[in-house]
Amino acid sequence: MEALLPRYNLKHVPVHSEQTRISSILSVVFLILVVLSTSRTVPILKHLSPPATKVLWAIGVVQNYYLFNWIDRLNYHADKQVIFYRSGFNTPQEIDPEGVLPRTVRHTIFQMRLYDIRWLLKMPRKSEEELKKDIRHRMSDRVCKRAEKNGRYILRTALHHVTADNFELKKRPKRFEMRFTCFQKKVYFLETKVFH
Repeated sequence: MEALLPRYNLKHVPVHSEQTRISSILSVVFLILVVLSTSRTVPILKHLSPPATKVLWAIGVVQNYYLFNWIDRLNYHADKQVIFYRSGFNTPQEIDPEGVLPRTVRHTIFQMRLYDIRWLLKMPRKSEEELKKDIRHRMSDRVCKRAEKNGRYILRTALHHVTADNFELKKRPKRFEMRFTCFQKKVYFLETKVFH
């Protein structure tokens, strides 16, 4: 049986930092508090539930209305449109945005950064501008590679803030526009505009 197990040299076992150890202890304590807080119906643990809930409430975990405020603040609907002009022609042709722009959660979060909507990480202004420039370039580059047509492209986004008084999306949206030219799957002349 020992021949099947990998052999480890115990002299080179990684040593964890004090900060990692403290984080691990806090994680275990947090999990225990969550379990105790939700164990109101377990006869043995029901007396420990209220104190655990109070501790979680004090640190803001069980105050779920903050979550709803966060959702309301960041609840947007984006209508996207991709317009293509073939080289040498002035007739617009609409392209399905889903065919050239990804719809995954990860890509949506990145694209929302272009519109100054940040779900999590706040960055220094200079880093934010560099990230936006990189996202714009990658989006336009992706369109050029996916569409495989030489010509001018316009990516338009109408961004609606979904609120109780704008549930039907009747209020005027914030509009964004990216214009660029694709030639042999490469991006040229990238520019962006924002309309309020």
